[in-house]
Amino acid sequence: MGWKTERDPKRVPALWGFLPIAAFVALSLAGCPNLFDGPDEDDDPIEDADDARELTAFGFSEAQNDALSEDIEGRIDQYRNMILAPAFSTAFDGAPDRTGLVAEFETTGASVVVDGVEQVSGETENDFTEEITYTVIAEDGSTREYVVAGVEPESWSADDDIDKTEGEDYEVFHFGSSERAAAELTLEDLDDADVFVTFTNPNPGTALAPVLETATVAGSTSTSFLSQQSTRSTEVDAASAGGGGYSATPLLREEFDPVGSGSNGGDLQASLTDDALRSSEDNGDFPDRELFLLESLSPQSFTKAGARNALQIEPGETPGTHGLVIWVEDEDDPDSWFAETGNDIDEDQVAALARAFIGTDGPDGGDDMEDPIVDVVSDVFGKPWGQVREDLEGSLLDAEEDYLHIFLGDIARAGDPSESEQFVIGYFFGNDVFIHDDDSNENSNEKLMLYLHAPAFDADDNEHDDWDLTDFWPSEVALTAAHELQHLVHFYQKVIRADGPREQSDTWLDELTSMMAEEIVGLPLKEEFGGDDSAFAGPRGINPEDLSAGESGIDIGRLPWFNAYNTRNLVTWGGPDGVLPDYGTSYAFGAWLARNYGGAPLMGEILGNDYGDHRAVEAAVAEMAEEDLSFGELLERWSAAVLLSDRVVEEPGYRYRKAEDNDPDPEGFTTEVDGSGRTVTLGSIDLFNYEPAPKLYTVDDPFEGSQQGYSNVYYEGPQAVSGVAEFEMSFDSDTRVTVIVRER
Repeated sequence: MGWKTERDPKRVPALWGFLPIAAFVALSLAGCPNLFDGPDEDDDPIEDADDARELTAFGFSEAQNDALSEDIEGRIDQYRNMILAPAFSTAFDGAPDRTGLVAEFETTGASVVVDGVEQVSGETENDFTEEITYTVIAEDGSTREYVVAGVEPESWSADDDIDKTEGEDYEVFHFGSSERAAAELTLEDLDDADVFVTFTNPNPGTALAPVLETATVAGSTSTSFLSQQSTRSTEVDAASAGGGGYSATPLLREEFDPVGSGSNGGDLQASLTDDALRSSEDNGDFPDRELFLLESLSPQSFTKAGARNALQIEPGETPGTHGLVIWVEDEDDPDSWFAETGNDIDEDQVAALARAFIGTDGPDGGDDMEDPIVDVVSDVFGKPWGQVREDLEGSLLDAEEDYLHIFLGDIARAGDPSESEQFVIGYFFGNDVFIHDDDSNENSNEKLMLYLHAPAFDADDNEHDDWDLTDFWPSEVALTAAHELQHLVHFYQKVIRADGPREQSDTWLDELTSMMAEEIVGLPLKEEFGGDDSAFAGPRGINPEDLSAGESGIDIGRLPWFNAYNTRNLVTWGGPDGVLPDYGTSYAFGAWLARNYGGAPLMGEILGNDYGDHRAVEAAVAEMAEEDLSFGELLERWSAAVLLSDRVVEEPGYRYRKAEDNDPDPEGFTTEVDGSGRTVTLGSIDLFNYEPAPKLYTVDDPFEGSQQGYSNVYYEGPQAVSGVAEFEMSFDSDTRVTVIVRER
């Protein structure tokens, strides 16, 4: 994946920040979307053919219907062909009588019928006692049906028998689902309080757009919550940010078979196997130079690249159990960065990467690093290799394989990051762990190998006199090594190991754990190598030695993307606006999980259990927290934690931060990893310290379109309320509603 960098990378546009993107292993990703033209959130992904047969407005006016005491505006869900009329039960003079109502509508079709009777807007009467279907007929005779449904609101109050959590200066109410898809809520005895409502879709399919319809406050209402935060961060509407505001265009991987049954590049591989440069490994004796296959990613193809053995460390020479070989691409390809610039990676750079990754650069390299990437990732997430499942024996690398390999090359020929609109900073290719076979696995380099972008690693852009690992891009490449190593560990733990669960993880889950690997290794790398605040800042976007939530205006890391796109489906990957919002969403969720349900060791539980989807999270939380929570219930708690992230919260399930503002000695979230003696510390997060702040909808600026599956929608309700707050809302019948009341 990659960046566009037309600037000093330490100073970035408020929304987009530096974003370490690393390609996924075996499941991989599809397509290559252009982020410069992101869609408006109001756009409906309806086929063009439907444009000629839509109902675009629908409602009932008091002027046309004597029985009504107010107008009723129907909300049209173009995704599910449904029209909801949530005020049916309250808009009548006297007892509701829906038998002779006249609807007004607008349509792009040639005509509209109900039960074969042509409809005239503002004239035709119908019985709306039960659901009825409007059929729109296009000029070509094609049709589209809309179901019109009235709903009866459910009355709620804070005194109801509901799931309630009460803190020192806040309360959280989880109301669960409503069978009637509408509700009236009353909160009493408020004292200068801000009210928020979140809607959780706990199911995989889309849901009717949730809306906070009205808000009536008994008492004075001051400025909104976000305006109170204006000195800390600036709200940016992500829906209008697509016009060139992005700093990155990721290059994605094409889909391929993770177990080596594909047949890409057969002719190329046939010539490669006959090439004398291909090594024959013998007792860890690797050649000075070798020929490799590099994945070109978009579209997926493979090219040959020669590389020199720049550093080889035997297993007995490392703090851990693995040896390391670092390969540096040579200039054989005239299109590569190496040939075009004449640059090369020198021995000091290779030594720094080896030290960060495996703890040493050889027996003469001085004192070993105490917490190198390999040891930290292995302790937290699991071993990268070992005994394999019986049915794969003979097709995989030896179970005793104890060398890890890093290939530093010009990945996808993207060149210098400061001159390239897109590039891949690193990837792991699952087929490499399989033995090469001309018939079934012709693209394997037969190594436990990670691929990193050499031009980024070589970049010197942090105002040092000379290159240093703490420069912006080199430190990002070091974190990417941890990211890609986690993908190798994940693939082995979930699919390959002898007693493993056999279920390969969904992309969002694998990326979530890889971004947590970046965060977890950031602190030991920073303690070892130093550097300024941007060095090893990782997905949190804060100096890892700073355990506070930072200061306002943070515009780097993953969380600005989550804030801008916080209604995103958590478990899908990719879409018309690219994957950077997916990285942001996955990390925001993973960071919250770790800070509430067992710390860093929770990641090991996710990799070690029998699932590769949302059930892996449920099982891990149940194991670590001894609390059985459904994925929907976790999403509910997460939604409240987002809105409470600007304050210290003690109750598990609602925590993002540990340290108070301006704490001179902030405390982090610290946990011990069983059996390793390792302690991992995570810093605080205040989502309102990032630019943009979390996207909150209001009565005047409602959410539009359907709510995606496994997602939250955030509403700012009545603010600075003393006394009583009453409001109405409508939503899908399966939607879960959470109300957060915060004292100012």
